[in-house]
Amino acid sequence: MDEIKNCPVDEGHYKILLPLRGTKYSKHLISIACAIAKKRNGRILAVKMMKLSPSVSFSSRMGMLGDELRETEEMLNQIVEDCRGFGVEAEATLISSYSPKKDILELAEKEGCNLIVLEWKGKLGRVKVLENVEEWIMQHASFDVVAFKNNKGIKEINKVLVSTPIGPHAEFTVSIAGSIAELVGAEISFFRVINPRANKEEVKIIEGYQNKLANVSGVSTDTGSRKSSKVAEEIVRETEGHDLVVMSASGDWVFKSIGFGSLPDEVIRKAKSSVIIVRKGISKRESWFRRIRYTIWKKIF
Repeated sequence: MDEIKNCPVDEGHYKILLPLRGTKYSKHLISIACAIAKKRNGRILAVKMMKLSPSVSFSSRMGMLGDELRETEEMLNQIVEDCRGFGVEAEATLISSYSPKKDILELAEKEGCNLIVLEWKGKLGRVKVLENVEEWIMQHASFDVVAFKNNKGIKEINKVLVSTPIGPHAEFTVSIAGSIAELVGAEISFFRVINPRANKEEVKIIEGYQNKLANVSGVSTDTGSRKSSKVAEEIVRETEGHDLVVMSASGDWVFKSIGFGSLPDEVIRKAKSSVIIVRKGISKRESWFRRIRYTIWKKIF
């Protein structure tokens, strides 16, 4: 991994790594990263990973870049300006790499980052899990990860839908949604699809749980639920009238497949809004404990 320039982030601050692909990015991606950083008194390190072929040297690749290099430099400078416009300090760097997905995690560890925020450009699913950089990072990072899928046509984020997560990391997901809503002045709605076999007492527990999470968000919220066995379809239907849906990858469906399973895949593909997937970094030992815990939770949720 060869660095063109080194832009270290000061110690003692919450640090967000913002890896970039291509020379285009969504303005919403920057506002999301800045919202999280600002809430935590943090800084952003934006990194453009330039993938190298083993047969091409770094110096040769640099000689071939031309316009792409200039566009990349302009993009990185603009990102720094955008972040500072939100009142968040940022640094930017260009790094060459033979294995971007692994080098991103190594860089995050080297810089002492707390969170990785990335823009999802591929598709979820089992088939391309080994090829997709974003999904590989989501599966292997011991750091917290926020993945943003930008759906065309969403110009402003005014209404945020939170697919109510469960489990020990639910509050983290809600805090991410709250940070975004607070920065852009958006409203939050909580929505949970409930097991159709749930009785009145179980529904009451879920509704109380939603109200507790709503208080964590710190912004104006409302809550709602619907009994159904078609979870993804109900969430997609609920995205109508919203600009952004926030889902947790630390919830009751995270272990369904080698990737994320059909639920987030279907929501990302069919949602009328843009989508954020939040994953709390966990150790392998903790993941096995959570597998058992969520099996128990699912009986009523």
